Amino acid sequence: ASAVGAAASSAGKSIKKAFTFSKAEKAKLGNDVKDTAKLGVSVGKVAMPVAKLGGEALQGSATLASHAAAAAGSGGAAAGAAQVASTAGQVVSVAGHAALPAAALTAAVDARAAYSSGKKANQLNNIANQARDGGDQGMRAAANYGRDQKVKKTIRRTLTAAGGVLAFAGGIAILVSNPVGWILALAGGLIGAGVMAHKLYRKFFKEKKGVMRHEFSLKLQAGCAANNPHAIAAVKALGLDPKLVVDGAAGLSLIERKLKAT
Repeated sequence: ASAVGAAASSAGKSIKKAFTFSKAEKAKLGNDVKDTAKLGVSVGKVAMPVAKLGGEALQGSATLASHAAAAAGSGGAAAGAAQVASTAGQVVSVAGHAALPAAALTAAVDARAAYSSGKKANQLNNIANQARDGGDQGMRAAANYGRDQKVKKTIRRTLTAAGGVLAFAGGIAILVSNPVGWILALAGGLIGAGVMAHKLYRKFFKEKKGVMRHEFSLKLQAGCAANNPHAIAAVKALGLDPKLVVDGAAGLSLIERKLKAT
């Protein structure tokens, strides 16, 4: 009985340890969830104008099929197929219109992210200049790298915000039967598709991805551990707690995520 109790106690401790996370690990887990959500939003931005186009195409096909059936005088299967296509087109079109609020919301989120990234890029540039004046070339290089990444992110988020605005404006125009709406909606979809394609390329095809990011993340982590004022300032400019980033691999992951350009 005592052996069974000891085994149960040991198993309980192991389970508790497996589900006990440090603050840095919890923050990393939260970031992983955010990344997954962002991917879903990116797919939605591309799918929305496509759904609208598909709905209109199905409705157009239904109209043509209906006219063809009437001209042939054969009702029956052709008329039934036309009705099915028409109903499907209406459903898809309604789904596309229902996504309009989401387009407006994500455009606003992207615009805010672009502004925030631009602000952080400016802060990191100032920190790089301070490190240069202080003769700390390692932290200067790290801050400059962070600045460049934030500039790239500002550009990308500005593009995705513009795509969202175009998709939203196009959707509104389509609702009032303005043909310009298709141009705007498709332009927004193409921008979203382009940004998404770039992300996928970087994720699956870019060689030596993240090498420099990992190198500079290590420098910033080591600098925070050594109470380097420039490293601490840079990490704070990235929106992180210097006390968390020194927590081993989990802390390093937090810095690396913030130094991504996407």
